[in-house]
Amino acid sequence: MKYIGSISLRLCAAVLFLVLGNSTLQAADVALGGGMDTNFYSSISGNNYKIWKHRIHGSDYNTQHIHPKIMIEISDKLSAEIYTCLSHGPTISLITSYIDYELYSSGDFGTTNYNVKLGRFDVPFGYFNSIAINTVDQKSVSRPLMWVDHEQEDMELHGGPKPIFMSAWSDVGAQFYGNKWVRGENDQLWFGIYVINGMSGTSDIKWKSVPRPISDNNGNKSIGGKVAYSFGDLFTAGASYVSGKYDDDEELNYAMYGGDFHLALGKTNLRFEYATNPLDWINKNNSGKTEEYTKTGWYVQYDAPFEQVFKESELAKKFEFVTMFSYLEHDQDKGNHTFMDMSRFSIGINYSPIPSLKFRSEYQLTMLGDYNDTASNVTEYGKEIDNLSRLQMNVGLAF
Repeated sequence: MKYIGSISLRLCAAVLFLVLGNSTLQAADVALGGGMDTNFYSSISGNNYKIWKHRIHGSDYNTQHIHPKIMIEISDKLSAEIYTCLSHGPTISLITSYIDYELYSSGDFGTTNYNVKLGRFDVPFGYFNSIAINTVDQKSVSRPLMWVDHEQEDMELHGGPKPIFMSAWSDVGAQFYGNKWVRGENDQLWFGIYVINGMSGTSDIKWKSVPRPISDNNGNKSIGGKVAYSFGDLFTAGASYVSGKYDDDEELNYAMYGGDFHLALGKTNLRFEYATNPLDWINKNNSGKTEEYTKTGWYVQYDAPFEQVFKESELAKKFEFVTMFSYLEHDQDKGNHTFMDMSRFSIGINYSPIPSLKFRSEYQLTMLGDYNDTASNVTEYGKEIDNLSRLQMNVGLAF
């Protein structure tokens, strides 16, 4: 596992070389697909530059955040994916780079499947991370506050609660996963277990987005898993857990766990997800004593197509409505934080003129929560802090 980070991209490149360079394979044996997307936004109020770590411009087109993806189906059992972010100038951030091999399959339609993934892959924690960088499945432009969006790093607070995850959260490692159709093949059980490099940092989990790290700074790996059960087409419920050490001395521990729920009524979807992380840290103001504080987040999201209301309109089939409320808090005055919690409300409309092209627009209102009156920086930032409102759009293309 120690060397997986340095070989994952080379491994995918080697697979491509062998496939494309092997004259015995026909062109039809390899199927290529992918897509890309990018964001732009306009801030319309709430520009209090003292509390936000980065100056929020009136408008900006995020050309530095274009996400190209290539998916390769090499055979019925072997596939690969390379997904990148064109981040800052010439720098390219690697989001995913893995190979996926089917170990076992039974039944005409894959009643039971077991697969293994090797390389940099999306960590199967909760629901949101599985669709965070999928332009087709992700309905909203904004991310839940418990997930850091590397496209919205300008919204980082001075003295605010820290998010729990990096979005999209990918890491280098190995994963064994599978699914089984049950109850007369009406329901489905999915599971996944994995070993990854894990996080690194000294005072808290420091999520590095650009460039994405290919290895951690300690020898202790993180272990986690997820299980989900789908009851027909009506609802899906899942539970996730991952734990590991994150400091150089391998003394500080994180243990993230959560649950997710999806209710589908026709083409209308209601989703809820909860996650929490009891996190060790060293209180340097108290003789280096090891303590614990907890970061907690949740969100609820609703989406529905316009045709639910305008049933006779062909144009309504190309539009959908989506709204989300998310919340983030931490339970202790760790790091002399000014704010203990924050929340965000968003409402948006998506338009797909063709299935492979989607335009998403959204209004966001980010609200700062309770003040910590004991924090020394309350006076510096002031208590009259405006909430932040802005408009954001996303363009996604699948091919």
